[in-house]
Amino acid sequence: MPPDASGFEIIASTDDGMVRVAGEVDAATADQIADAVAEVLDTRLEVVLDLSQVTYMDSSGLRALILCRQAAEGRSARFEIGSTSPEVARLLEITGLAETLLGGPSVRPDALGEPG
Repeated sequence: MPPDASGFEIIASTDDGMVRVAGEVDAATADQIADAVAEVLDTRLEVVLDLSQVTYMDSSGLRALILCRQAAEGRSARFEIGSTSPEVARLLEITGLAETLLGGPSVRPDALGEPG
């Protein structure tokens, strides 16, 4: 899907299970993430979400991430956030969702694109 006016773009690949998101994730765009993850889960048991190009995310985006994780768990599939932008990493930290969604008590350096 080409970027919209806010720069939002999502690319889902059933070949490698990667869902790449860029731009602003808000109430107008968040459901597209859950839809893309569901599309990948229709053909794969693993999906990796790349949020490294997300410039903004609100609570709608957080809800979408939780729904994605629940959808994967419901299919006995693996859901992983492979990388995040600093903005998303900070949001996950301050909301206490870093451990739940990134699998650790704090944001992993590699999730921020930094060396471990």
